[in-house]
Order: sequence, then structure tokens, then C-alpha cells
Amino acid sequence: MRLILLFSSWLLLSACAHQASQHQAAPAYATTEEYQAVAQNPELGALRQIADTGNRQAMLELAHHYQRNKTIQGSAALSLMWLRKAADAGLADAMYELARVFDYGQVVPEDNQQALAWYQSASAAGHVSATVNLGVMYDTGEGVAEDNQKAFNYYLQAAQQQDSDAQYNLALLYENGEGVEMDSKQAAYWYRLAAEQGDLNAMVNLGRLYHLGEGVEADENQARYWFTRAAKAGEPSAQFNLAGLYFNPQNQMPDYIQAARWFKQAAHGGVKPAMWQLANMYRLGYGVEQDPRKAFRWTHKAAYSGIAPAQFQLGLMFLQGEGTPISRKLGIFWVAQAARQGYPNAQQYFQQLISVDSASNISM
Repeated sequence: MRLILLFSSWLLLSACAHQASQHQAAPAYATTEEYQAVAQNPELGALRQIADTGNRQAMLELAHHYQRNKTIQGSAALSLMWLRKAADAGLADAMYELARVFDYGQVVPEDNQQALAWYQSASAAGHVSATVNLGVMYDTGEGVAEDNQKAFNYYLQAAQQQDSDAQYNLALLYENGEGVEMDSKQAAYWYRLAAEQGDLNAMVNLGRLYHLGEGVEADENQARYWFTRAAKAGEPSAQFNLAGLYFNPQNQMPDYIQAARWFKQAAHGGVKPAMWQLANMYRLGYGVEQDPRKAFRWTHKAAYSGIAPAQFQLGLMFLQGEGTPISRKLGIFWVAQAARQGYPNAQQYFQQLISVDSASNISM
């Protein structure tokens, strides 16, 4: 999977669930009158007076004011007080924000049960992001017993309201068969909806499905399209996958220059296999001018990231002085590192090195 010239299973999967970016009596969202009153009286003193009349949007604005102005004495407590007042008054946005306060331990100690309760209240009031986060809690088992069926139901509810995070998470459940029967077609359907809304991870996974022909008819042009959209937006896994398509395309000649370009961007984005691929391209002169020094530098980065073939290659480069001064000590060290990870070539070569050293000691 990691070696240059072998791309049978190189595709990276974006597979982390997205988290969205009892107290209801009044309408769940601020009324036009509440918004207008706040807009006409933005000063702090006036906001307090309006909030005291029961204006929930003013309460939320006060919470935001104290949150922004941390130099005010007691600002954290004042922000939480006004946020709680707005939530207790039935404002869905305030319920959601209060849930996040407890979810992430902001200002108050982390409290999953309080987070759950307020997410549920906000969700019941129609707050879509709260519904997504309920799905995440049940999906990950954070503060609740893991329940993929409940996660699926919450994601579906939010996905049907066009929330891209929910659509992406729902696609993951369909693809992995968690909380629902595995269904690649449904996964592709929901990835597409999220991707069309600009979700970069959904673009990566939709491109992967097109490349593999899972849930959709295999189509390298579609795979390239979705990888390119996400890659140009800066998504490292898409850059790596796009490089792979250029390096080893179907029914056409490789484009090593484009492959090197995208491997380089993915490597700078921290994708470990891309570092190793780029190192090999510099070492062999594929798509770039052959450069032993740059090959050494990227091999070094890949080796430090834990890639066993890169560790073995780095050891050889130290032993042979390729792109770096010869160092037998460092060469043996990196060959040994790769051997410890079970890399067969390194294990065999390490035994040869030990045999040579033993023979040298005997002759002395």
C-alpha cells in the first residue's frame, strides 16, 4: 500500500464522524420583535434592560458580549448566567450553545449528561446541529452507551434537513454497516449530497467509491473530479489520492509530473505515505529532477513517521552515503528500526550486517 509503483490499495479514507459546526415554552427561535429590539439597542446597558423584560435574543447577545470581553471581572460567570437564562427561556440557539459548554468543558467542568439533556432540548426545538451532535454522542459512545441505531436515526433526521455533516456521517454508517445494513449505494447517495454542499471529506470518499466501483459504476473521471475538487481546496487525503490516479491511471499513460505535484502537497499536509512516495520520486527521478538530497530529506521524514520501508531505505542511504554523509552507526540503527517492525528486507539485511560485524571482530 505504501510503496511506489504499487497502488492497488492506496486510497485514503476520510472516516471521522463530523460534529456540527424540556425547557421550551416560547417559540424556539427569537421573534422578529426580539431581533429588532436588540438591533435598535446594541449598547450594554440597554441590552440588560431589554433582557430583563424577557427578550431572549438580548440574553444571548449579553452572553456573547461577556464571552468576547474576558477582561471584564466575572465575565465567564456572567456569560454562562445569561446563556442559561436564554436557554431556560426556550431559545434553541442558547440551548445548543449551552450543550456545547457542557460537552467541551468550557467555563464549567465537562458534563456529558448535561450536554445530552440540552442537545435533546435543542433538537426537540428544531435545532439541526444539536440533532447532529446527539448522533455523534451515540455514534462514539461519549457520555452515553454507544448505540449505532440511535446515531443513525439522529443523522437521518438531520440529513433530511440538508445538514452536510449529518449526510456525511450517515454515509459512513451505510458504508460500514453500523446501525443499518451495509449499503454502498446509499453511502454514495449521501456522500454525494454532502459533497455537493462542499464537504471535503465527502468528496474524498465519493471519489474513492467511484475509483473502486462500490455503490456506483466505476468511473475514473468522476473519481478524479471529486479528488481534484477536494485537493484544490487543500484536503491532504484528496491530494494523495489524486496523485495516485496520476501515477497509476487506468487506460492511459502516467503523468508523473502531476503525481509529484500532488504528492508534494499531501506530504506537506502531513500525509505519511505521501512523504514516502515523494522520497522515491526524488530518488528515482519520476516527475521531478533526480535529487539525492531531497530524496534523503523526505525519506528521513517518512522514516520518523514510522513507515518501515522508509526506515530501511534511510538506513541504506546512511550506509551508502546517498544524499548524506556515510554513517554506519545511523545506518544500522534505521535498518534495525525497520527490522523490529517486521519488514522482511530489513530483517534479512540486518542479519547480514551483524554477521559482517561479528566476522570483523573475530579477525581482529
